[in-house]
Amino acid sequence: MEFYEDGAFNQDLYRKAPVRIVWILKEALDYDRFSCQKECFEDAFKKEGLGPTWGLMAYVAHGILNIKEGKYLRWEDVPLHFEETTGSADSLKHIAAINAKKTPNNSSSGISVDKEIRSAFENNKELIFKQLDDLNPQILIFGYPEALKPIVEAIYRHFENESYIIHRHIGSIAETINKTKSRIYLWGYHPSHYKSEDKQCSYYQDILLAVSDYLQSNRDTKL
Repeated sequence: MEFYEDGAFNQDLYRKAPVRIVWILKEALDYDRFSCQKECFEDAFKKEGLGPTWGLMAYVAHGILNIKEGKYLRWEDVPLHFEETTGSADSLKHIAAINAKKTPNNSSSGISVDKEIRSAFENNKELIFKQLDDLNPQILIFGYPEALKPIVEAIYRHFENESYIIHRHIGSIAETINKTKSRIYLWGYHPSHYKSEDKQCSYYQDILLAVSDYLQSNRDTKL
């Protein structure tokens, strides 16, 4: 497979979401029969199995989309992925995810190689910037180790035309808010890195705290 199409899981619902959320990740796994994120997503819903990456993203997205007046759901109160009527899996329909590498990982281990991801980003940079411009996100969540910091810096510079500086750390998440408060950048490890429930819970709480503070700060400014 030569190209894996990614972006918004559902363009219409993404545009109508209360906040526009984009995860920026490394690469898709090679599922052999899928050439785009939409096909893989539809199959996941059919089988009611999101996998570790999308599963944690769904919890976090559900939490963000349901923030009210600076308050957010506790980790244990987020509904299960396919729980009837309220399942957190539906939250993925309101977000987007794009990969630095546009060809799937077909290695037997499924482990990403940082050097390959950086090279792929350089090759795909203009496409990725166009995707991001079209999506116009308010919340950008990076899933990268320190070795891939240049990608975080390049995307921040593309939007803000200035050097990337971390404003604060919340647990494992590095937070940066641009000068106009129109975007928040959250940089942590890839969602699949957080394997135990305790670590997944911490990832959720760190991101929800950062986003709720950001949204509340914007709300207070407008009052």
